Amino acid sequence: MYHPNMIKELEEKVNSRLTLNSVAGKLDIKPIKDEMKKLIELDHERNKMALNLIIFGLKEEVDDDTLAIAQIELHNRLQIETTCLTEATRLGKLIENKGRLI
Repeated sequence: MYHPNMIKELEEKVNSRLTLNSVAGKLDIKPIKDEMKKLIELDHERNKMALNLIIFGLKEEVDDDTLAIAQIELHNRLQIETTCLTEATRLGKLIENKGRLI
């Protein structure tokens, strides 16, 4: 058997939800959805940048496979499994006889 206070609390919750639903039906939520989408994308970019690794001191050759070079060096020198390494690019301006950062 329900206590009278419990019934009253349930009635209040139902009434507040009905009120919220009727108000929500009148609101334009598109700006809120757009803002949430922007925040999710920003969070994704932050997470992506947090996983970056910069490697320096490796020679650069014309048309080298930067990803393969990074994987080999990480595996050989640091015994790091590189299966999660998905992309590698050279950073900065090309200077003769000097390798750019990876």
